[in-house]
Amino acid sequence: MYRRLYILLFFLCSLLSAIAQVRRLNQDGSNAALYDDGETYVVNPDGGTYVDGAGNRTTWGRDTTRFKNKKNIPIGQFQWVLEPRLGTVIDAENNDTVVHDFQKWNATDGFTGEYNYLANIGSPRLSRLYFNRDNTSDEFLFLQPLSFFRGSLQDFRFTNTKSPITNLAYHSCGTRQTGEDRVRAYFATNINKLAGLGLKIDYTYGVGYYYAQPNSMFGSTFYGYYRGERYNLHAYIGINHMKMGENGGIEDDRYIENPLSIGQSYSPGNIPTMLDQTWNRNHEQHYYLTHRYNLGFTRLIEVPDSLKPVPPSASELLLDLPDSIQTVLRQDTLARKLAVDSLIQAWKDKQEVPKEFVPVTSLIHTLDVSNLKHEYLSHYTTKGYYTNLYYGDGNKMADLSRGLSVRNTFGVALREGFNKWAQMGITLFGTHKLRTYQLMDSIGGMTRYTESDVSVGGELARTQGSRFHFNTSGEVWLIGEHLGDLNIDGKTDLNLRLGKRDTLVTDVHVNFMHRKPTFFFRHYHSQVAWWDNNDLDREVRLKIDGNLRLKKFGTRLQIGFENVSNYTYFGMQNTLREGKDAESLEP
Repeated sequence: MYRRLYILLFFLCSLLSAIAQVRRLNQDGSNAALYDDGETYVVNPDGGTYVDGAGNRTTWGRDTTRFKNKKNIPIGQFQWVLEPRLGTVIDAENNDTVVHDFQKWNATDGFTGEYNYLANIGSPRLSRLYFNRDNTSDEFLFLQPLSFFRGSLQDFRFTNTKSPITNLAYHSCGTRQTGEDRVRAYFATNINKLAGLGLKIDYTYGVGYYYAQPNSMFGSTFYGYYRGERYNLHAYIGINHMKMGENGGIEDDRYIENPLSIGQSYSPGNIPTMLDQTWNRNHEQHYYLTHRYNLGFTRLIEVPDSLKPVPPSASELLLDLPDSIQTVLRQDTLARKLAVDSLIQAWKDKQEVPKEFVPVTSLIHTLDVSNLKHEYLSHYTTKGYYTNLYYGDGNKMADLSRGLSVRNTFGVALREGFNKWAQMGITLFGTHKLRTYQLMDSIGGMTRYTESDVSVGGELARTQGSRFHFNTSGEVWLIGEHLGDLNIDGKTDLNLRLGKRDTLVTDVHVNFMHRKPTFFFRHYHSQVAWWDNNDLDREVRLKIDGNLRLKKFGTRLQIGFENVSNYTYFGMQNTLREGKDAESLEP
C-alpha cells in the first residue's frame, strides 16, 4: 500500500509541474501570452472592460507583472563534501544534471557488477574486489553490508545554490510479483550567500525474486550550514529504517541444480525456503555537528590598474552641485580647480579598498552521535536450521541489540597558505568516544556494556596548488578499551601535464592499522548465536596501493598490496575465528 502511495505522489507532482508549463489558447486561436507587455490594452466602452492584443476580454485591468519588469532567475551552484573527523571541506564536482550511467544507480550489484548480493534491491552486499572493500572500524557490524542504501556522511554533498533546486528520480523494474521501485528526492536552497539548508528523501521497495525476500527501506537526511569568514558550521541528520525479509536459502539445491529429480518444476518465487515470516530490521539515527572559529588577519588585495575604478570627469562631479555654485565656479578658474580636486578626493575616500580575510589558526569541534536498533524476528524456522538454540522457541524469535556511540573531537589547526612559507597545514586533535551497547541475556532481559576511549593525533596536509598534494595523519589511543591501537594513513598525488590535451595523475595511498576487534566481534548474544571473546589479538594491516590515470581520457592502472595478520572473521556456523599467520593479498 505504501509503495503505491509513494509512486502515485511522485507521478502527481510530475503531472502538476507539466500542467503548470502548458500555455492556454486565446480566443483568436493563438497561443500568445494572455497579456501583452501592458502597452496594447484598449478600453472596451461596453462594460468598461479591457481587451489585450490577442483579442481577449478581461475585467482584471492592466497586467501588473509586465515582462520588462520581470527578474531573471539566477542560475549557479557549487557542492562539497566533508571529512567527518574534523569537518574539513573538500570541493566536489557539481551534480546539477542527470549523472552518467543514471540507469545503473539502481543496481545493487554496482555500476560494473562488482558486488555479490541476495538478488533483491537494497540487500546486503559485499564487493568481489578486495581492495574496494571498506575496512574501517564501523562500530555497528550490522550496517556494514547495507552500503547500497545507507550511503555515508563523507559522500554526502552539501550544496550552495543561487536559486532553490529540486532533483527527483524514479527507478522501476520487474513485474507485480518481482518488482523493484526506488524514489529519491533532493532539495537545496540558500538562506543567503553564506548559509543554506536542504534535505534528501529515499524510499526503496522490492518484492524479491525468491520467496519470503521483500525489502522495504526509508531514509531521510536533513542538513544545514553556515560558511562565514571567521565562523563555519555544518549540521547533518540522517535517519534510516531498513527492513529485510530473510528466507535462509532454498531447502534443497536440487531445485536449482537438478530440477528433474524433484519431479516438479518451480518458478524462482515458489521454490521452498528454509525460513518464512522472518525479518531483519535495522533502525539507524546519525547526528553530526562540526564547527570551527578562524583566527587571522585582513590584508589588502592588489588590483591591476586595468580593474581599478576610474574617477568621474570634472563635469560629472560638478553636476551634483547646486546651480548657484556651478555659476560661481564657471567664472572663477582657480576655485573650480580647487573644487574639482576636493570632489575627486572625496570620491576616492568613498571607494572601498578590496580586502580579504586570511585565516591563520582554526579552533575546531566535532560532535558525532550514532544510534542503532537491530531486531531479528522469526515466526517460522525449518527444524534443525540453526546449529544452536541457547534459549526460547526457535519459531518465536525476537532478538534485540542496541548501540549508541558519542564522539567528541577537539582540534587546533595552523592553516595552509597564510604566507609564502606556510606551504602546508598542521592540525592537532584529541578525541573522546563513549559507546554503550545492550545485548540479550538468557532470562529475557538486556545486558549493558559501556566502553570509553581517548585518542590523540595529528594531520599534515597540502591541498593548494595544481601539481602536488598530500595528506598524512596519525592517531594513537591512550586510554580505554582500545588502549594501544594505532592508525597511520598517508595519501599523495602528483599531476603532470601531457601537452595541452591531458594530465597524468599518480596517486599513492599507504595505511598501517593496529587495532582491537570492534565490540560485536567480541560480544554478541541472541537465541541462536552467542559469544564473549575478550582475548582476541589485535589485527594488523599494512596496505599500499597506487594508480596511474589520465584525467580526461579516463584510462586507469591500479596496483595494490596488503598484508593482514590476526585476521578476525566469521566461520560457516556462526563461530568467530582468528587467523594467526600473516596473509598477503594482491589484486
